[in-house]
Amino acid sequence: MVAYYALDHPANKTRLFGYFDSGEKPTDFLVIAQTGFDLFLPLVVPFISERKAFKYLIQTALSAQRHYLVTMPLDQSDMLESVVDVTEPRVFDIHRLDLAFYDRVMNILAVRNENSSGWPRYEIASRRGGFAAAGVNWLSPHAAEIYTDADEEGRNRGFVTSVLSHIIEELMNEDRMILHRLDVEDARGYVDAFSVGFRPTGVRTLISQIVHTPSAGDEGELS
Repeated sequence: MVAYYALDHPANKTRLFGYFDSGEKPTDFLVIAQTGFDLFLPLVVPFISERKAFKYLIQTALSAQRHYLVTMPLDQSDMLESVVDVTEPRVFDIHRLDLAFYDRVMNILAVRNENSSGWPRYEIASRRGGFAAAGVNWLSPHAAEIYTDADEEGRNRGFVTSVLSHIIEELMNEDRMILHRLDVEDARGYVDAFSVGFRPTGVRTLISQIVHTPSAGDEGELS
């Protein structure tokens, strides 16, 4: 995900900030991107190795008092509260499609659409009730991360596994690694993803709203 936003996200929607501990090559960086996650909140994606680098990048890159979304590894998220105000944190598991367990469930009701980036989205909206959709969070030449959205009846009727199968089939034809981000509180989502063939990678991420409120000593600490 970090590599996608640093290298493959449209340049006119991306700002990249580096931390140079020594020498000419950055040891850490932070990306601010306009994305489909939230049309009004820029997405902050840090790649960091130490606390002082994270603090420097937050203070350098983020506008004071502006709201952002941030996504980062859960095991680094303890750095957040020391430099920003955090609200609405959510934890996600990253799953990867294992072709050895892939079991497709196609449905003729699935309709293909595209988002503004030209990325695929499959939907089932039955006249008898039930809705489900699967789309793409981000897409690089080598990998893609997908999401699902559904109402209760759509889940009960098995529509989620169908839209997952349709988007997987398309992305598989392009020989990409397929990832699926799941909210840890979405128990039904785990069942649907597992039945299609996704397996946990062991990676957990945090997504949260943040606001940078500079303190009086910030400027001096950066000098």
